[in-house]
Amino acid sequence: PIEVMACEISELEKGSRSRLSDNYPAELQGVARNINALIAKEDQQRQRYRDGMANLAHSIKTPMTTLTSELTGVQNNKLVLDAIDRVNKSVEYHLHRTVIAGHTLVSRGVDIRDALDQIIMALNKIYSDRAPLVECDLDNYTVFWGDENDLMEIVGNLLDNAFKYAREKIRVAVKKQQKQLVILVEDDGPGLTDDTYQRIFRRGERLDQAEPGQGIGLAVVADIVSGYGGDVAVSRSEMGGAHFVVRFKNREEGNA
Repeated sequence: PIEVMACEISELEKGSRSRLSDNYPAELQGVARNINALIAKEDQQRQRYRDGMANLAHSIKTPMTTLTSELTGVQNNKLVLDAIDRVNKSVEYHLHRTVIAGHTLVSRGVDIRDALDQIIMALNKIYSDRAPLVECDLDNYTVFWGDENDLMEIVGNLLDNAFKYAREKIRVAVKKQQKQLVILVEDDGPGLTDDTYQRIFRRGERLDQAEPGQGIGLAVVADIVSGYGGDVAVSRSEMGGAHFVVRFKNREEGNA
């Protein structure tokens, strides 16, 4: 029975099971029941927290939008509009930040290929007028050991950034290198100036005022990756644009 429980816990981590079974002998029924209760409670608390923060953000942003609309075009209101803009950015950042799960009681394996396909499909629709070609290179069975929302935030923000600035091509690679999971995203856009590489992940740092939200998403990426004990770096790509590299220790090495 203990071997069966160990196997089921492994299936929990891989995402093929959502709870332990009920057919354990009396000596283990209490353990299985408590584990299932902890998993269910954690999921419920996380969802309530996200829903609550989303409701709070909506209740703040709605009057802020009204204020902006009323003040736009009125003379001598630049300071007020700038203050409203800062509030909106802060709300946006913290709303994104609440979806970060980080380490959970049970880290389930998420198939990166499936997540990547979903994100690229969505971005191709958003940027249908100038959608660049996306080249993907993934090792076999690449798994992210963590929360699916975290993975979607990481890859989604990096790819959204690439779609904004790419001219014709984006490259995505997911590799297992030296006991690490490595995600690479690069594009052939204009790239970054040398002085921006160090500050691009700072919260609220917008490198291009014409692109709303720039800096919020990348700050969220940095927060998520740090929460998993990983690191993220950016440099100039051989293609001319930005080259992002995210590294995580493998789950097998004890870092969920």
